[in-house]
Amino acid sequence: MYLIFAKLIVRKNITFLQTFTHELTHALVGLLFFRKIHYFHARGSGTGEILHSGTSNVFIALAPYCFPIYTFGLLLFRLLISDSSLRAFDIVVGMSAAFHFIAIKNDIGTYQTDIQRNGVIYSYLFIWGFILFHISLIVWSIPNNIEKAFYMWLHHLEEAYQWLAAI
Repeated sequence: MYLIFAKLIVRKNITFLQTFTHELTHALVGLLFFRKIHYFHARGSGTGEILHSGTSNVFIALAPYCFPIYTFGLLLFRLLISDSSLRAFDIVVGMSAAFHFIAIKNDIGTYQTDIQRNGVIYSYLFIWGFILFHISLIVWSIPNNIEKAFYMWLHHLEEAYQWLAAI
């Protein structure tokens, strides 16, 4: 569904949209770490940058690869949607997740300065760990809600820990 949307609606601007989202994710996560954003720029050519106060950290640097901001924004908004509209809304949530994962596929590479600065192996382990965490939250939140999804994830993590401890 997302691919049809991308090809028909935003086809010429998809590179800009992916770059804008990448830089926006850096900025939003930077704000969560109390950084002041001084400069934000995304270009249609696929390049962009932000400048923020303080030093960067692994969360700010690698957030665009593992944090689907539009999907989580929609999941929070989903709490306000009536039950009769959830099925259609969940399609939009799925499309936003597809956008994120296709953008990662196009974006990720050892040539990225975000990945180089944190070390390639460490960066990929960090990214894939958070991707798995976020996918589980997204999947569990669709039939339930985001609070229950987070609780279920922690519960399963605790069960896995107990299972490993018993071995």
